[in-house]
Amino acid sequence: MFYYCLVAKGKARDLLALGRCPRRFDKVNDILIDVGPPGAVDEVYAHKPSVVWRSGALYHFSCAVSGKYPNELRGISVARSRWWN
Repeated sequence: MFYYCLVAKGKARDLLALGRCPRRFDKVNDILIDVGPPGAVDEVYAHKPSVVWRSGALYHFSCAVSGKYPNELRGISVARSRWWN
């Protein structure tokens, strides 16, 4: 199960939990996708994950937010399990 949480300083990051049945999950201690450094496209939020497998590659999409309200920038970021051609 992919999910996100709000952490200290109001930042959101993607996390992962694994389970053998749909009613019991165990949180993975490592952060799947963390927020980026200051100035990055995802400096405030890297959240709302979606994962897609297509043509031998795993794609991880998330909502990326940078800047401060009311002038923040929002977009969709993608990470891919293999090199782009």
